[in-house]
Amino acid sequence: SVEINDGLFKGRIRADGKFEHDMYLLEVKKPNESKGPNDVAKVVKVIAAKDATLPLAQSKCKYVTK
Repeated sequence: SVEINDGLFKGRIRADGKFEHDMYLLEVKKPNESKGPNDVAKVVKVIAAKDATLPLAQSKCKYVTK
């Protein structure tokens, strides 16, 4: 795999080409919670990359040896 950490993206590219990274569950803020026009969501939970991505052993990519 290839590790990526360029300030914008942090994760890794797996042998099957999938970019594995943490995912975020967001909740839309109520109008009275927002502090500006771009303040529209809050992070409810961070989902770890290993839990957000199908395991490599279950990949359907024909070029990956398992």
